[in-house]
Order: sequence, then structure tokens, then C-alpha cells
Amino acid sequence: MNGKNIEEIKAAFPIEDAETAAYERGINAERERLKELDSLAGVERPLDKRAAIIVRAKYEEPQDARDVAMELLRAVTGAAALEARKADASVIDAVLTPLNGGPSAREREEEAETKVAEAINGMRGYK
Repeated sequence: MNGKNIEEIKAAFPIEDAETAAYERGINAERERLKELDSLAGVERPLDKRAAIIVRAKYEEPQDARDVAMELLRAVTGAAALEARKADASVIDAVLTPLNGGPSAREREEEAETKVAEAINGMRGYK
């Protein structure tokens, strides 16, 4: 090797630069492959904010799932998200309440109707 030490060889042949370049080329090729597959499925144009966040994390500014999940949570805050959560909770409540020994949604509705009828009858003088 003509008296060259390992440091001189590394300096003459910067393998790390070649490895980094090859790695980056591989990443970019994989992103392009995924974009092409997504375009076949019609995913290249996200319709909502959440899908846009995921597409950006996949192709433009790579992020891990944890960071994307936090960003998605932040994106769905607001009045519409709160109303959607309330609607989801009411469905769950209607299912779980009878399972936990409480009245079902229909039973609660009937109880409210009975109370209204009793109040009206009380105003009319009926018992």
C-alpha cells in the first residue's frame, strides 16, 4: 500500500460520502415508488387535512408515526372535532350503559317522557 496508513486511505477514498449518497438515492427511489403506487390508488391528492399531513410525512418531510400522530391530534382540535367526539361518545354511551347495568337510551327517553307527562298532568290538576 506504499506506506499509507488507514487515515490516508480514508481521506483519499471518502467511503462515507459514497455510502450517504447511496443511502439517499435509495430513500428517494423508495419514496418515488410509493408515490407512484399511491397515485394508482388515487391518494396523490389528499382530500382532507389529516391525509395531507400523512402524505407530507411520507414523502416531503419524513416523520415517524409518533410525531405524525401528535400532529394529527393537533389538526383535529376545534369545535367540529369536539362535536364529532360528542357524537361518538353518545353512541358509545348508548351501547355501554345497558351493559354496565344502567338504563338504555330508550329507557332514559321513556323516563323523560313520563316526567314531562307527569308535570303537565300536575299543572292540569291530575295526579
